[in-house]
Amino acid sequence: LYEQQLGIDKEPGVFQQFLKERYTNIEKLNEFWGTNYKSFDECRALTEKVIADDRYRRRYLDFVEFRFWYVNKYAEWVVNKYKEKGVNIPIYLNTYPAPDIQNWRQLQQIADIVGIDCYPIAEFTGKSFETGKSFETGKSFEHRKFLEHIRYLRTFAKVTYMAEFEAGVWHGYHYAAGILRPNHYKFICLSALEAGVAGWNWYMLVNRDNWYGSPINEWGRRRYELLDVFKKIVDIFNRINVPKLDKITNTSVTFDITHHATGWIDADDPILSRLYEADIDYEFFDVETGKIKKPILFWVGCQWLKRESQGILLRYVEDGGNLVFFKNFPVKDDNFIDFNLLDIKLPETITTSYFKKIELKLGEYTTTLSSSVFNYKSVPGKPIIGTQIKWTDHTQEEMGYLIGLQTGRKFIVGYHQKVGKGSLMVLGVDPTPDLIVKLHKFFGIDIPSRSLTPNVTTALFKGSNCYYLVVVNNGQEGKAAEIVLSKNLFTKKNYQVEDLFKGNSWGVSFGSKGLLSIPLDRKSGTIFKIKV
Repeated sequence: LYEQQLGIDKEPGVFQQFLKERYTNIEKLNEFWGTNYKSFDECRALTEKVIADDRYRRRYLDFVEFRFWYVNKYAEWVVNKYKEKGVNIPIYLNTYPAPDIQNWRQLQQIADIVGIDCYPIAEFTGKSFETGKSFETGKSFEHRKFLEHIRYLRTFAKVTYMAEFEAGVWHGYHYAAGILRPNHYKFICLSALEAGVAGWNWYMLVNRDNWYGSPINEWGRRRYELLDVFKKIVDIFNRINVPKLDKITNTSVTFDITHHATGWIDADDPILSRLYEADIDYEFFDVETGKIKKPILFWVGCQWLKRESQGILLRYVEDGGNLVFFKNFPVKDDNFIDFNLLDIKLPETITTSYFKKIELKLGEYTTTLSSSVFNYKSVPGKPIIGTQIKWTDHTQEEMGYLIGLQTGRKFIVGYHQKVGKGSLMVLGVDPTPDLIVKLHKFFGIDIPSRSLTPNVTTALFKGSNCYYLVVVNNGQEGKAAEIVLSKNLFTKKNYQVEDLFKGNSWGVSFGSKGLLSIPLDRKSGTIFKIKV
């Protein structure tokens, strides 16, 4: 669309203007693109990432950054026009629900407030906004991505705000969204609060001629089964004073917006998925700003990263942080030139995962997994040893015997290295929920709240003289969920707990394990107030 005007078809246009600003001279562009153009007018965009060559990657990355640049130019023009006309009230910009077209952080530098538009499928089931692919029953992909988008907002937004939050949907989208029942609105609002949102604009509370599913129809008649849920959410939001809450977590994950915008990060990223399955709440750490910093940081990204951002990672470690890599790390800059500022060592070999079970030892903690593994001859720092253990699949007796001959084989699968006040850990295995939990224990990092029940996620917030525990069940069935609360935060045995949705309260004995047992309906949740 608009290829001719943008300069990505036959004639030069705005894209060539972007290239001139980025590269200044054609010789520099030719160096990174591997081309022999005489002028910028000859250059054309690569709008798909179909060729794996590094120079083609740089060309595709330029197209992605051109989209950011073009959106920013337009946003600046609009904001300035309003200001020229004497509009002196705060101006906000809203964005698509995925960071592939707009650079949300850059937009925050243009306007007073930036917020995202969120229109989830009914109860987070159906098709992905980003891929158009259907979700498998029981998968948590859409719910996880929803939480991630709000987490990224928290790294830069003046207010963690949803500019359009679903209160009905437009004609056409209702076929994909499905029927939006009262429970859907309760579920998505609880999920937004769990992720750390500070506020939202319900869009729209009243139907119009092409809008469906709002709590008030186009004739002004109230749909009480919907309206009662909206009122309850507002009452609880005001009661707990959401913008003033302090989100409690000790975990962070790297985020580079260009990595996500290019699609070079798998939508079902293994680390993000395993964190979700383990129910370890976290913040994103924007590699261009260093926000938000926590004691442990997991690398989620590509094998390239800007030199300045690699410097931010190095400073994070030198200042006392613990940075963890799984099989993937930045060893090139964003021009795809070798650049390994963290001096991460690559393995000599990689051993297949076929019929392999590995026992991994991290200090006093042990976990088992099935994974291909890095195999180092020597490493900087302390080696991490994986031991092949007995294969227990009895369906293939002969194969089991042959593989059993390898039982006890040891691998150096990674290493743990002190760097400044902090440390660097490289693990050449696939992450599992248990491994991620054991890594927190190894580094002595507290997990404030964690569900032991599949598909149940939690988040803990500090209020005034109390804690608020948000619990969400993304499963298709009701559960008796078991939640472990931090013994460092909850030092007493007995607490008064109130369910803010049901309005009942009771005394709870956490016992030595800090367990809280909670009945939850399918695709639902609640908020507990725990008095200190």
